[in-house]
Amino acid sequence: MSRTGQQIKRESYASALNKSLEIFVSYAENDYEGVLSTGLQPIAEAAEIEKVTVIRFWASGPGGGGEVYRWDKSVGGTAPVDEALRELPANLAIQHWISTLSENECIALSRSQLSASEAAFLAPRGVQSILIAPVFTEGKLWGVVTFLDNVKEREFDEDCTQLLHSAARLCASTIIRKEKTRAADLSIEEVEALKSVMNLLEEMIYVTDPETNEILFINDRMKDHYGIEGDVVGIVTNWGISETEELIQAFNEFTRAYGFNEMKAFRPEATRDAIRQWLAS
Repeated sequence: MSRTGQQIKRESYASALNKSLEIFVSYAENDYEGVLSTGLQPIAEAAEIEKVTVIRFWASGPGGGGEVYRWDKSVGGTAPVDEALRELPANLAIQHWISTLSENECIALSRSQLSASEAAFLAPRGVQSILIAPVFTEGKLWGVVTFLDNVKEREFDEDCTQLLHSAARLCASTIIRKEKTRAADLSIEEVEALKSVMNLLEEMIYVTDPETNEILFINDRMKDHYGIEGDVVGIVTNWGISETEELIQAFNEFTRAYGFNEMKAFRPEATRDAIRQWLAS
């Protein structure tokens, strides 16, 4: 019995995923880009993909984020990130995509199907077809991986979509491991240097763990303003938070590069005495 074209394609997808898995599980901490570059090669060949990009959403939530990795067939693997996408631009298409991706659904588009806002974002990048795959960690939308065909318009069938979604998870897991390794390797000297920078700022800054709300750091400006004395690291905060401060955007690179989970500017309405009383409780 002869095999159908779909069966042959399905077998090629399975073979490509197995080859990629072998590469990704051999992850080397000092060569994560090499692992991504080599590991994506079989996937791209099987699915006929020209470019792969990884978009990471920041701690403030989906909608704020940027490109953290790019793979390009034309250069044979890892390529420089698109500087225009280091911070995602405000675009109605992106907002619409996030609502769908948040349901753990992939989005497949071809150029002739694009809305005006989608075309404004994708057409300048030469996209003929694109599949956007969501990645979740601990139940939260961590980011997306996009797979681009810049040669032809095409449909991504179910088998191809499953292959690319699996590849997206492999990419994200490699980047997450790299981030955790970077945070674990951060030296005491580096931490103290960063704290010194934060203490020079006139803005009131504190850093928290977004999972537990434990305070990791409060700068001197904030301590002086509220009369906070002593060590407050580890205290769980329920303070109000402003998520739209420009300062958060300015320090996105800081939080990503040095492993702090989240940084927030804090301008509470509470009085100094109320803060003191709460800290003492």
